[in-house]
Amino acid sequence: MPHNKLVARVFLVAGLMFLVVIFIFRDAVSSLLQFNLKKAHVVVSNFAPNISQPGYRSPPLSNLLKETELGMYFGEPFKSFSPDDWGSFWEIIYGERPLDDVGPDLPLRNRQLSTDEVIQELKSRYGEPFTRYQNSHWQFFFELLAKK
Repeated sequence: MPHNKLVARVFLVAGLMFLVVIFIFRDAVSSLLQFNLKKAHVVVSNFAPNISQPGYRSPPLSNLLKETELGMYFGEPFKSFSPDDWGSFWEIIYGERPLDDVGPDLPLRNRQLSTDEVIQELKSRYGEPFTRYQNSHWQFFFELLAKK
């Protein structure tokens, strides 16, 4: 019995000392918890995309119809795309990349490219046909991609 009372007193004193340390360093503990909460939020949002985000493009079950229409309406480079080319193209359109800097020491937040960023990426990657597109071409291009 006396041994149990000693253990209880040791735990009581240790718990009180722990509470005193937390009270003294409450600002540091609070900022540490806030930082870890922000970090957890970024990691969770990177793992599960926010499909309710405005402008989010969800990929269809099959891109075969869209690939055919793109080749038919726009011609090159779509007509001569290999399966790997299509994969990288669809990654530009539907993929998420770590782009948004949330804060210092935090991971980058994943998001899809905006339509302007998609246009710039297609121009830089494929060049010639996309650099000649006018606004009406881009509008038709994105309408075709958004069609279900």
